[in-house]
Amino acid sequence: MGGSTKPALAKATGLSVPAVHKMAASLVDVGLLYETGEEISSGHGRKGRVIGLNPTFRTAIGIEITDLSITGIVLDFAGQVHQEQVIGLSSLRPDHVLATVIRMIQDLQEAARELGPIAGVGIGTHGIAEKGRITRFPGNPDWEPLAITSLVQEATGLPCRLDLRIYAATVSELRFGRRYGFPGPIFYFNSGPGNGFATGIIIHDQVLRGANGLQGQFHHLHMDPQGERCYCGSFGCLGTLTSPQAIQQQAQEALTQTGVDSALRGLPTVDFSSILAAAHKHDKLARHLIEDACTWLGIGFSHVINLLNPSLIVIGGAYAEGGEMILHAIQRSAYRYSESHLLQNLQWSLSTLNHNAAATGAATLLFDRYFQ
Repeated sequence: MGGSTKPALAKATGLSVPAVHKMAASLVDVGLLYETGEEISSGHGRKGRVIGLNPTFRTAIGIEITDLSITGIVLDFAGQVHQEQVIGLSSLRPDHVLATVIRMIQDLQEAARELGPIAGVGIGTHGIAEKGRITRFPGNPDWEPLAITSLVQEATGLPCRLDLRIYAATVSELRFGRRYGFPGPIFYFNSGPGNGFATGIIIHDQVLRGANGLQGQFHHLHMDPQGERCYCGSFGCLGTLTSPQAIQQQAQEALTQTGVDSALRGLPTVDFSSILAAAHKHDKLARHLIEDACTWLGIGFSHVINLLNPSLIVIGGAYAEGGEMILHAIQRSAYRYSESHLLQNLQWSLSTLNHNAAATGAATLLFDRYFQ
């Protein structure tokens, strides 16, 4: 996360330099901060010692659960990822998901302990999460509510916190992404690799949670009354048209049912990444699939623009792999259906975070209690 000098902190917080000195000294005494040994100019030719978060003060394990895989990371107190593990899910039964999560945590515990005392386990999950339970999960219409936090605590002896995947990823974007400084709402879109995506809303450097903590269900915007059935039980949700899994299915159907000439036909596996790669090379089928998905996404984004008047829209997750091609295609569609006056100060950006954003955010949230 980097460090800063005491004069710089005073300027940023509006506190006096003596007050910052006193507060920093007390935090150094308890081990939360440390002096890095580095010195940087603090103005007028003088150099100040850099203080930063002590990476060994606490460590945390972050877990991201999607319908394709589970990702786990070990995070130090300064925000550095030290170890990562990814396990594919062979089943979406609750007992299998739980067993995979517990095994991953147990595998990561030793590496976490070597860094410092473990604050706990943070989990960000697809689907619907409430009061420590995963109550609905994409890809499994017969999912039974899973009390994952209590079961993880019992199996590992570590405190456990559960959040929606999008909330954890948005926290990660806010704290580790670009320093935006935008005045209005920031709309953060993050797509998982399979059947799901959602959005986070950042207002005044805070992530909106919603009345029940279930904000950001962008996947479930209703688009087509005659469309495919969604895992939520409704029909024609945006995600049924534009999720990576939906695009993969569309590609497979086109290759099976038509004689279309495409570079995708010769691939052993047609996944979202390979479709994006083919689209970049101007493969007609891949380009059509991506353009069509981005048109629908743009319509969804136009609803957000018209309702919230955001100052910035950030594209993250699997869709960010498509780079400027994806960004421009979504923009073209969104602008076609948005009120023109709301576009004047709107900016767009690709997220700079990688695939473990949700796991990192889930772990980071465990550190918040040390700053309260």
